[in-house]
Amino acid sequence: MPSVTLRPIATHNWRECIRLNAGDDGRFVAPNVVSLAQAWSEPGHVPRAIYSDEIMVGFVMWQHDVPEDAWVIVRLMTDLSKRRMGYARAATRIAIAEMKASAPDRRILLSLVPGNDDAARLYESIGFRPTGEVIDGEAVYMLDRSRSADDR
Repeated sequence: MPSVTLRPIATHNWRECIRLNAGDDGRFVAPNVVSLAQAWSEPGHVPRAIYSDEIMVGFVMWQHDVPEDAWVIVRLMTDLSKRRMGYARAATRIAIAEMKASAPDRRILLSLVPGNDDAARLYESIGFRPTGEVIDGEAVYMLDRSRSADDR
């Protein structure tokens, strides 16, 4: 497992964050510049850079969905050059731990664009399960509370 930390996006690293390349031309995940604009203009978003030691390798963002009273993982991406190295898995586990520390009883949700099979396998291996709900064309997943992300 790589050494991974999540760090705030700020004046010293936002440009580096928007240079990260998901390699999917926005098909599965919005560009980081869009995510940062969303985070800084809409309350409740928590944007974080994913670092391996001192190298930024990706981006994750979650928010508190007030009507649902749930955490929602809004974005997760790793740079195309850093795929399949365990960074997304490690970052997801850290993000889940931060969300649970803040509000342990709140549900954790996410949604996936159809065809994003790599992401579906990752999330399902961590304990997310499809709810059967579709919002804006994306399948909604919820973290199974009976399974801890730290157990996998």
